[in-house]
Amino acid sequence: MTETPLPAALTNAVAALWRIPPPGPNNLLSAPRFVHLRDTCESLYPRAKSKDALSFALSNALRALGLPSGLAPTNAHLALPAETVTELLDAAFRRTEALRVYLCPLDLADDLPLLKFGPNSIRKFTTGELEALVDPPRLQRINANWMFDARSFSFFHWLVVNETYPLDKEPGERAAPLFYMIIAGTVGRVGGAS
Repeated sequence: MTETPLPAALTNAVAALWRIPPPGPNNLLSAPRFVHLRDTCESLYPRAKSKDALSFALSNALRALGLPSGLAPTNAHLALPAETVTELLDAAFRRTEALRVYLCPLDLADDLPLLKFGPNSIRKFTTGELEALVDPPRLQRINANWMFDARSFSFFHWLVVNETYPLDKEPGERAAPLFYMIIAGTVGRVGGAS
């Protein structure tokens, strides 16, 4: 199977955005280079429908991937290379399903054997496995003060629930599902009966 080459337009748009010097624009979503990236994604990926929702989804993704102009100076080293970001964005737009992992700490549980039931399990993680799952550099790209002590969390058992789900919604809806919900009935209504 041959790999699909990365679209040159996407590669160029991400590279241009990655060259914005810190501290970056006051409003990233209206910056010409960001608008160009959003428009490029909209033209390359048919499922990217709503400009506003796509802008929101892209800004979240770029922040998590380490947009250099948006990082705290102490975390500048956490920015991913523009080429890697292009690959990750392209893969995210093309993906048709994703895996959601729920972790429930069993810190008061006794010593348990590894238990598997379907795609789920009760298990311990090594420090490296927890770091791969949580991605501490990504946390610090979003907030320089966020830390994850994988070593401490590796001492106890976890209930791990894996859920595979289809990515059948546009990227904006996946990033901000609340904006797409229709709230009916009495939710949010002030007062008595109508």
